[in-house]
Amino acid sequence: MKIEIKIYVLLILFCGKVWAQDDAPVESVQNKIKVDQMLMITTSSLPEAQFSYICDWKIPFLKGSSALTKDNNITLHFRANISPVNFDFSTEIIWTPIAFLELNAGLTTGSGWHISLLGKEIYGIGISGQAIDGSSVVDSEPFSGVISKLRFGGALQADVAAFSPGEWHHIVVRTYHEVNYFEFSAANNDQSWYYANDSGENTNGFNYNGNFLIGYQMPLFLNFTGIMTEANLRMRPASGGTLWGDDVPYLLITALANFKVSEKFDFRIICQFQSKRNYTDDNWELLYYRNRHIDNNDKFHIEFYRVAGMFMWHL
Repeated sequence: MKIEIKIYVLLILFCGKVWAQDDAPVESVQNKIKVDQMLMITTSSLPEAQFSYICDWKIPFLKGSSALTKDNNITLHFRANISPVNFDFSTEIIWTPIAFLELNAGLTTGSGWHISLLGKEIYGIGISGQAIDGSSVVDSEPFSGVISKLRFGGALQADVAAFSPGEWHHIVVRTYHEVNYFEFSAANNDQSWYYANDSGENTNGFNYNGNFLIGYQMPLFLNFTGIMTEANLRMRPASGGTLWGDDVPYLLITALANFKVSEKFDFRIICQFQSKRNYTDDNWELLYYRNRHIDNNDKFHIEFYRVAGMFMWHL
């Protein structure tokens, strides 16, 4: 199942111990390692579900005494996800050399299977192709291959409270950009494939992902709310891909709210809208996606995607 995981990583900056926290003292013990562990259950209106274990090791690194360098660190991030149709593991190293900058590198690996639910096939993994009549056909065998995603990225971030201290002054902004290489070991470079019940239009190759978040952190039960926009673009569209819109970026808009229920428990709700391509074919839904024809006068529209809830227990 496709579950958006970036929301968690982004809000760690602002719903936890952020660099702009009011009157935060500089640690006297420079070599203290902080370990954060969390269990998370995510469900959505699609429907879908996912269980996650997350662990972060934050290691002080090149710390200074100024507001811009007192929280300098290297964070080692590990995450394991399992859903009804797939599982994956992610490792990442995040370096914060100064308060407003992060650099990261990470790797995700996983595999999956497919199930039938309410008369619908749900593909955790599989190769999508074209049937004789031009419709879609999927070759999905359990654990038929391994997906891997290698990524390199960086983020710029800021908090108004760093310049104007006050518990009600935490207006935060963050923009993140990455280049990743996404691959399914059972597919060749000309084949499309499914992962985590997505659209089945993945191909082996390089992609760009970027997002922008603006939010407000509050000393309340509702302790964070924000809006995030995200863009995903294939860096090298498939041959002939302009016919079906392979060069058109995928956009995702997320409104989110985080509730601090207790010291150990958070609840987050998100509402998402996504871009969908416009086609000139009347029967486009019945066609394999590479047989569709993009409307060059109006390439995409925005529509409702899902509502999701995230239940988080801090260990």
